[in-house]
Amino acid sequence: MPRVLQPAAFSQGLKSALIGLVLTAVAIGIWCYWGHHVGTALQGPTSVTLADIAKMKHPSDLPSAWVKFPIEKYVKSNVYLEEERSGVTSVDEEYIVFEAGDRWMIASVPADFNGHELSGQFWESNSPLITEVLAAVAEDTKEVHQGKLYPLEFDMASNYGTEWLSFAGVVALVGGGGLLASFIGLGGIFQSFRPGDAMYQSDDDQSDASNVPSDYERRWSQ
Repeated sequence: MPRVLQPAAFSQGLKSALIGLVLTAVAIGIWCYWGHHVGTALQGPTSVTLADIAKMKHPSDLPSAWVKFPIEKYVKSNVYLEEERSGVTSVDEEYIVFEAGDRWMIASVPADFNGHELSGQFWESNSPLITEVLAAVAEDTKEVHQGKLYPLEFDMASNYGTEWLSFAGVVALVGGGGLLASFIGLGGIFQSFRPGDAMYQSDDDQSDASNVPSDYERRWSQ
């Protein structure tokens, strides 16, 4: 049975291999759960209509998570989100309410939005900040929607395609790093079964060194 000749190399290799396997497993798990968004990002947004949205009970009723559609009637809210970078404050997101069927829906849009087409995804956020913001938007525009609001928000402020393709890159980086660490670890484990390089001097070398004249040593010490 093979015997470990370099315990330190075996321990380090085993540690690297285990860390690599964990990273690879995490990357695979994340991809299995969210990877379909990457396929959607590669395909681009699917066109739907306001009639499709009016009939929607859940975002999964639509043909794709990333959709685009024209809007005819909307009102911009006075509520917006600010972002501060390097001491400079700017508007990060604005909010509108648009009509779809007999109800209205809140949508987050990029700053200075003035178009008539939305592109993004429907979602329901559990974030306390977003919940507070949406409540403020609903209060600000209550004279428009008269309480007839969809329970979902449409997010156009975030770029669906860019975000999910960036996500794919991060997952690939984690998974690739995990595989690399695993291979390095396995290499260390295999190496641990081989004898290490021994540093030694023969008796002849030691005797030669002891026979160096003392005056030679003195010259070099000066």
